[in-house]
This record gives sequence, C-alpha cells and structure tokens, in this order.
Amino acid sequence: MKKELFFKIFSIFLLIFITIVLFELFLRVFPKILPKFGWLNENILAKKIHDCKNKQTSNNAIFGDSIVEYYGDTNLNLVSKINKKNNLKFCNYSISGASIHDYINRFLKVQNEVKIKNALFFLYEGNDFVDFFYNSNYLNEEILIYNKTKSIDREYNFLKKIVKSTYILNFVYRNFIKRYIYSPNHINEGFLSSNLKKLTKKNYQVSISLETILNKHKNYSKKKLKLIDSGVVNSSHYFLSLYFPNYYYMLNQPDSDLFFKQKKIIYSQLNFINSKCYDLKINCKFIIIPEANFVSKKYRSEYFDFFEFDYHEKFLIKSMIVDDLLQNFDNVYYPNKLLNYDDFLKLDGHLSDSGNEIISDFVVDIIDDD
Repeated sequence: MKKELFFKIFSIFLLIFITIVLFELFLRVFPKILPKFGWLNENILAKKIHDCKNKQTSNNAIFGDSIVEYYGDTNLNLVSKINKKNNLKFCNYSISGASIHDYINRFLKVQNEVKIKNALFFLYEGNDFVDFFYNSNYLNEEILIYNKTKSIDREYNFLKKIVKSTYILNFVYRNFIKRYIYSPNHINEGFLSSNLKKLTKKNYQVSISLETILNKHKNYSKKKLKLIDSGVVNSSHYFLSLYFPNYYYMLNQPDSDLFFKQKKIIYSQLNFINSKCYDLKINCKFIIIPEANFVSKKYRSEYFDFFEFDYHEKFLIKSMIVDDLLQNFDNVYYPNKLLNYDDFLKLDGHLSDSGNEIISDFVVDIIDDD
C-alpha cells in the first residue's frame, strides 16, 4: 500500500517536472511568447570579452542598454538579427540599466583588451539624453568623468541566477507567487520617501514635493499597483511618473536653458567617443532608438493613462535633441518614421520582434553603405 502511494506521488512529481522542462524548452524555441522573461542573465564584461576574443565577432562591438540586450541570446535579439543579415559579426557588450556614461566606460575597457575595428553605440531616445536632470557639480565630478575600471556588471547569487535564466520559474514567481502568495508591497510611503532622498542625494533635480508624490500614490489604482509591485509591469515607469510627471514633455521639448545644458552634455559625450575612435582608427557610429511615446499617439495614450503622466497635446515625433544631433554629427543615425505602435512592447518601451526586425534592417543598410 505504501509502495503504491509512493509510486503515485513520485509519478505525479515526475510528470510535473517533465511538463515544466518541456514547456521551458518550448518557450526557449519560441521566446516571443514571454519576451520579458528568460534573458536577464548575469552580464560580466570580463567574461564577455573573454568569450568574444576568439570569435569572428572580436573586432566589432556594440554598446547599449536593455534595448540592445533584450531577448538575450535568442534570435529575437537585435544584435542577433544584425549578425544574421550582415557579413560583419558584432559582439554585444550592452547591459540593461546603463547610460551613455556606462557605454563609454565599457568601451574603454573593451578597446583596451580587444582591437576594435567597428563600434556601434545604440542610444535610446527615452532615457539616454536625460543627464541634464543632474546638477552641474555632479555632472562634472561623476557623469562626465570616464574610467574603464568602473564599468558596471550584473551578478546574481545562485538561486536568483536560476530563476532569472528560466522562463517558467520567472513567470510563476512574478505572476502567481508575488501577486497572490507573497505580496511584498515594497512600494509604500517609507519606500517612496527614502527613494526621493536618494534621488536628491544623487543630485537629481526633483521639483515635486513628497506630499504630492504620496497623494498620487495613495489614489493610484490598487489593481495596477499590484501588477507593478509584482514585477509584471516594470516599476521604473511608475516611479518616473511619480517623481517626474512631466518627464516626457521635458525630454521632448525642454525649455531653452535645459536644452542648452542637454546639448552641452551630449556633445561632450559623443565628441569624447569620436575622438577616441579617431585616435584608435575605429569606425564608430551612433544609432538612436526612438522613444515609443513620441512615435505612436496610441501607444502614448495607453502608457500615459496607465502610469498617469502629465499629458500634453503636442509632442514632436523626434525630440529636439535628436533633431539637433542629426544636423550636427555625420555619424548619428535615426530610423525616422519606420516604427509604429506594434513595434514596441505594450507599457514597456522596448522593441518587439517586429521592431528589432525593422531596426536591424536599418542598421545593416548603414553598414553596407560604408
């Protein structure tokens, strides 16, 4: 009797295990089903350099943030698509959460160990041109100072490494465990107050009061907050709406003083890269990835309604800074009017499979023109 019971329990667990493994394998073959999961693995630059040194990709490098790292090593990834369509093969040195400052530090470290011939820098219109939010002292002491030894990495403990690298565990944890079993509720008054102090300490120029932030949070939809708190919807967009409700309008059409400051910072960053590339005889190009909220009115309407950003009637299709860079740098490129609503992930901003397909074609055309 005990033997039969044991056998039945064992059979059930074995069946569950096999089902999970088969479903995991299925999702790895078809990653676009759950695009947000399974790709955010460890990202250690020294290991990437080591892995790329003996490959065909070693002399060609790509730098960027999650826009370029998204989908990991799958065939949906932007760099994977570029490599598939192009004779030049690139090593992907991008890392999620990075800024132009980080791209430069990574570039300095890579070029110190690898002889680069071609480098592509992917700049995201949505958050790579916002260093003007910092005060001048912090800019001059931190943001505009570059150091190859300070390139950022992403490391996990053993358990987190397993969860982050799988589709199933990640999906179950975010959509069921965090939503219905263990609800952390970390977005509370104490967290928001502490976060505001950190932003101020980091020299962000936050012009909104804590009282206003807390009132907005208190009246925010509990249903939507559950999705954000569990990680199903990226919390960074919500925090942005709380601390910088006018963020997208400031990014799209800053006033004359902010625009002058924005230009000064970005010109300094791009000129630094171009100078290094000239000295090292590296063919460097900058590809600007459009912000979804500027491309599609439908996308902006859904996004602004969900996160409750301040709404403005008139948005430029290209932000002022992008237009300026295109006029003043001959190695800056922008896929004007190529992307639409369906080319971005909903409420997320990252490119969808179709978006990466379009951008990869755009990039390959630029490379072929050389």
